[in-house]
Amino acid sequence: MPVVSLEKAVEPLVNVVPNIKRMAYFAKEKCQSSSPDKLTLDESASIIIYTMEWDPHEQSLYFMLNATLPQENRQQLKPWFLYLKLVFTALSHLPSQRVCVYRGVNDNLKERYTKGTIVVWWVFSSCTACIEVLENEAFLQKEGKRTIFNIKSDSAKDIQRYSQFDNEDEILLLPGRVSKVMGYLQNSDGLCTIQLKEIKPPHPYINMLG
Repeated sequence: MPVVSLEKAVEPLVNVVPNIKRMAYFAKEKCQSSSPDKLTLDESASIIIYTMEWDPHEQSLYFMLNATLPQENRQQLKPWFLYLKLVFTALSHLPSQRVCVYRGVNDNLKERYTKGTIVVWWVFSSCTACIEVLENEAFLQKEGKRTIFNIKSDSAKDIQRYSQFDNEDEILLLPGRVSKVMGYLQNSDGLCTIQLKEIKPPHPYINMLG
């Protein structure tokens, strides 16, 4: 499958993601003329558009892509293939980092993540290298059932310079990651912290496309 421009990559998504052409234009406009990681303009824009927020957010590219990735019917993923090829190519140019990252979820997930369990996340996961970012209620509410994932990753991609938001220390974890639950801590105020350690997957997800 060829690597195409962002405009061509989103053509099959016109009837899937609202305003995709318009947002692709804005993503290209946000790109610098040169990338310190030697990404092409289209590769840089493919990451930027992933981080962009539509209104309502349920129509955002990242939201609709991650809703589609886990589906058993792979035909639903077909319109995404050109975009996935482009964004995977872009991310392959960024060094994989061994780093501890954090992700907040507004629910208590401890029953799904018992110690010793092996879990696979089939979606892209935006995380932060700075736990203080989770103080923003856009990422984690102040009260009620909440979970903070503390993830020790060997394959994290630092996309901060390609993010729409420049103050989130954004780290992207790719689909198909396999992790082991190392433990969890339940606080009395409804906050649960779950510790994950990434382990080597049997099959890289990128090879499953197509």
